[in-house]
This record gives sequence, structure tokens and C-alpha cells, in this order.
Amino acid sequence: MRKNECLAVLLCTAVLLAGCATPQPAPHVVDPLTVTDRAVRQVLAWDERQARMTPEQRQQERARLESALPAPAATMELALLLAKGSEQDRARALQLLKPLKQPVVAETAPWQPVARFLFDSLERASKEQQELNEKLEQQVQQLRESQRKNEQLNDRIGQLNQKLEALKAIELSIPQRPASPEAPVLPSPARNQP
Repeated sequence: MRKNECLAVLLCTAVLLAGCATPQPAPHVVDPLTVTDRAVRQVLAWDERQARMTPEQRQQERARLESALPAPAATMELALLLAKGSEQDRARALQLLKPLKQPVVAETAPWQPVARFLFDSLERASKEQQELNEKLEQQVQQLRESQRKNEQLNDRIGQLNQKLEALKAIELSIPQRPASPEAPVLPSPARNQP
């Protein structure tokens, strides 16, 4: 019986100690869809706000965002602003988005889908722009070549016209031969008439 009593005491002690232990709080799980959804909504709001900005306001906004880097939200907003700028600005936007689209830090996780989308869109647009620029350059070269050929043809036509005028001048300078006197018309022998 002694053994049963010891076991009962140990069991009661274990139950009492378990009751005194503070339970671990359940880890706070953030729904990534909600966070990403907020990030997407924020990007769309930025886009609408930037669309209404004057060029001066864009410059001020750019300076403000440059000073707030490397915060993911500021990086994303600056990339969005630069995406609407010059070719150099779009290249800078691609550089800014590249780290955001990589799954590196939990802080950038909400921005990854939007960053990937914007990066891919900008990259595709840059390639298309580059192809258009190359085609335009080819057409400019063809136009220059055509203009050069036209100039050569015009020069050749001018030279031929000069030669023609010189030939006309030579022709006009040649003295005219006097007209040869006409040979007298002899009367035809008379026929015998009955």
C-alpha cells in the first residue's frame, strides 16, 4: 500500500504543478493574404495619388522617398514613381525592385507579389522599348542611306544637265552653213504633141 500512496502523492503533485504552469500563448499568425492585400491596396492608392501630381510634386515626392530608403514601402513607392519616368528612371526602378521580389526578409514578404509583377512589367516594357529603339535606329539609318543616294542622284542629274547645257552651247556656237542654192529645175523635154 505504501507504493500506491506514493504514486497517488506524485500524481497529485504533478497535477498541481501542471495547473500552476502558465500556458504558452498561441503564436499570433498573420494571414499573409491580408498583409499582401493591404500592400496591393497601398500600391494602387500610391499610383492614383502619383497620377494627380504635378512634375514639381513628383520631384518633391522623389526626394522624400529617397531619404526614406531602404524601407520596403518607400522602396516600392519610389519604384512606382520611377516606373513612369525616363528610360534611366525605369532602369533604377528595376534595381530597386529586384531585392523586394526575392523572398529574403519577412518585412518584404507583403511586397513580393506586387514587386514581382511591377518588375516583370517594367522589364518587359524595357525590352519592348529597346526593340523599338533598335527598329527606329535601323529606319533612321535606312532614311539616311536613302537621302545619301538621293543626293548622289541629284548630283549626277546636275552633272548631266550641265553637260547637256554645254552641248547645247556648243551646238549654238557652231556657225550655220549657208543654205545651198537650189538646183534649177529644168523643164522636162516636151513630148511630141500631134
